[in-house]
Amino acid sequence: MMGEFALFMLGALGGATLFGLAQVAVRAVGPGLRMRLHLRASAVSRRNRARRDLHRLRSMDDNREAFLFLRRVDPLVFEDLVLIAYADTGAGVEYTLRKSGDGGIDGEISFRGQRFAMQAKRYSGRIEPDHVRRFSELVTARGDRYAGGVLVHTGRTGPAAWKALESANVQMVSGQRLIALLKGAGPTETWLPLPCAGERSGAREVSGVGGNAG
Repeated sequence: MMGEFALFMLGALGGATLFGLAQVAVRAVGPGLRMRLHLRASAVSRRNRARRDLHRLRSMDDNREAFLFLRRVDPLVFEDLVLIAYADTGAGVEYTLRKSGDGGIDGEISFRGQRFAMQAKRYSGRIEPDHVRRFSELVTARGDRYAGGVLVHTGRTGPAAWKALESANVQMVSGQRLIALLKGAGPTETWLPLPCAGERSGAREVSGVGGNAG
């Protein structure tokens, strides 16, 4: 099988360059594999950009500047940026090829034998109670896989959204706590809904932008 494929490649190319070989190889595979290869290449490029953006953010002394910078980051890059920050704390992370804006799970975090669903929202507006409830329901429905969830966002959190968290096994990371996570402050358990994680996510925090609640 491999020999026939090699002969096909050589016959198709003749004296073509290595770049041409790669082009024919891509055309030789099925459309499903081509799509997966494209998605993986895009994911690698996005992750590299996320690392660059995270490095730039960590060089900022002014948290307000850092927060405004976050709100300009591409939403897909923001998802990877958050996962990289969790990995830097020592947690295991899994990326997803799923696109942003689908209301689903944007990645997974593993710590102390437990797995947590992560959803990242690069918002400038307000997080609504429905956002919290939908994510909580999604995590609960996957209780066989997830011990809890983490909702990370750059928006504002109103009283009703905080209220919705009280019955949810979800930790909210936003505002100054988000900046602290991204800058590597605090151990992993600070940023996960563990029984010993200390203060639950329902505690108020400042967004760092104009004094709005985070």
